[in-house]
Amino acid sequence: MALVTAMLVVALATVAAVAMASRQQIDVRRTANLIQGDQVLLYVLGVEGWAGQLLARDREDNDSDDLSESWAQRLPPIPVEGGEIAGEAIDLQGRFNLNSLVREDNSADPLAVARFQRLLTALDLDPAIATALVDFIDENEDPAPEGGGAEDGLYLTLDPAYRTANRRLSSVSELRLVAGVTKETFEKLAPLVSALPEPTAINVNTAPGPVLAALVDGISASEGQEIADERGTKGYENVEKFLANERFAGHQSSREGLSVSSRYFMVTSIVQIGRSSQRWHSLLVRGDQGEIRILQRSQSID
Repeated sequence: MALVTAMLVVALATVAAVAMASRQQIDVRRTANLIQGDQVLLYVLGVEGWAGQLLARDREDNDSDDLSESWAQRLPPIPVEGGEIAGEAIDLQGRFNLNSLVREDNSADPLAVARFQRLLTALDLDPAIATALVDFIDENEDPAPEGGGAEDGLYLTLDPAYRTANRRLSSVSELRLVAGVTKETFEKLAPLVSALPEPTAINVNTAPGPVLAALVDGISASEGQEIADERGTKGYENVEKFLANERFAGHQSSREGLSVSSRYFMVTSIVQIGRSSQRWHSLLVRGDQGEIRILQRSQSID
């Protein structure tokens, strides 16, 4: 009996010791994660500060923005304590702003709608998506009469059912809720569109080929890419020089909604600390005097 009792005591002590050691390891790991989380956020703020200074300095130097400027160059991986950081800034006004489809007075902008339809066509997508998106954003419940419109009457029949936003998009990901937008459609559109808090002009100096093709009626996607390649990183001094491209001769075009400068930028911070790799996306807006504000942050984990 004494031997059995001794063995039982040893077994209980071993179980308790293992439990204490496991709990200690969990506590150590949890503490390390918290410290790393704070460390990552500080590095993200550092990348934001780097991009903000470049953008503010650029506004002091000139009133235009193109891909040859310092803010458009990637920050290569830099060793830091416990890992490395990298970053890049992207001009979101080089993309098509989905919120430009609806004006401040809640009416559809015909020029923006036509350009978005041309972008959809250039990507071999259904141009009716433009009409469905206008209905998704505008505040009324009346489907567009020209066809392709979709209001609550359609979305409430789905499983699960939901309603239209009746407001501007806060994220490009909301496109997945719009009638006609499949996963494949979204993957094609996402790199070419943005969802900024107000209607904005498209910067022809930073726009990719498909977006450039959508700006002028009758220009193919391949021609748009050729224009982007010829433009290179330096860009145009003004919109008039862009529209003077010989490829636009005989095609209907308008300088409305076009620009060679930008206010909205997305800064991506890539931080690798220990075994954790994180991407943070920060939406920056630059004021007329170069002042920088952070409007939004989002995180994705690799």
